Amino acid sequence: MEATFPFMAGFRSGLPYLGGQTIDTPRSISGIQGVVPSMSARWIMECQFVFHGEAATLQWNAFIGQMGGRQATTLVPVHQRYMPKTRDGRPLSSENVAGLAGAQTWEGFGFENTRVTRIQTAAAAPLRATLLNLELLDTTGLRPGHFFSIGDRLHKVLTHVQPTLDTHRITFQPPLRKAVAAGAHVEIETPVCRMRFSSDDEGRYEGAFDELAPMPRIRFEEAI
Repeated sequence: MEATFPFMAGFRSGLPYLGGQTIDTPRSISGIQGVVPSMSARWIMECQFVFHGEAATLQWNAFIGQMGGRQATTLVPVHQRYMPKTRDGRPLSSENVAGLAGAQTWEGFGFENTRVTRIQTAAAAPLRATLLNLELLDTTGLRPGHFFSIGDRLHKVLTHVQPTLDTHRITFQPPLRKAVAAGAHVEIETPVCRMRFSSDDEGRYEGAFDELAPMPRIRFEEAI
């Protein structure tokens, strides 16, 4: 089951990080402890949101109900303070949905902007790959530390080199969750990650009548 992420909720804070990258091992009698890499790393995101008014409040309440505790998944947008730039050097925007100013819609829908492919894969990559060759169409490229997504899977750039004039090669984490074909869309404006609640109680708030702007917190974990 998939829930629609509440686009009216304002994002306040939260940056995804990888959990479970290593496995705990016993410490020896000499005090030495080894570090064992794990193949089960997953994204974790602890976020805080704020919402105002009737439409946004109802949309948030509906979203919490749709999630059904930890049963459903949703595409959580990842907000970056320092965005990639267009080929003209202008920062991109992470806002991908426009609302209806001053209006109420019973379904709480918005209008999604037309998707623009600014980067696409230049070659196919297999499952568990950590290296991609990219073709830049309308951007100056990705820098180490930037997030991007392919489909509903999130990745973070570790390195970026240019072995030839037209080849942009990045390494990233975590490894690809599925094989990627050449020419695949690489989302850099509004990266997303398929996630679920970490517990059944996420997103609750008191709902006090004198509270003008509730600011609930949610802890998400990647749904793999």
